[in-house]
Amino acid sequence: MDQKTVLMLVIVVAVIAVPAMKRLAEVFAEERAGLEKQWDRGDNVSTEDLRVALQRYRSFFDRLLAV
Repeated sequence: MDQKTVLMLVIVVAVIAVPAMKRLAEVFAEERAGLEKQWDRGDNVSTEDLRVALQRYRSFFDRLLAV
């Protein structure tokens, strides 16, 4: 591949990746905010909610590190 083609591919990937990463960060922030609201109200956050949150983080980081 010539340099121009590689540059174009990098730009295309960035256009796709940046919004996807932004949305992923929003999803994690929303989940965290939901758990924090429960704690702030004095509600007990179930161990199942915490387990699911940790499982999502672990899955995300496992996939990220595998790339």
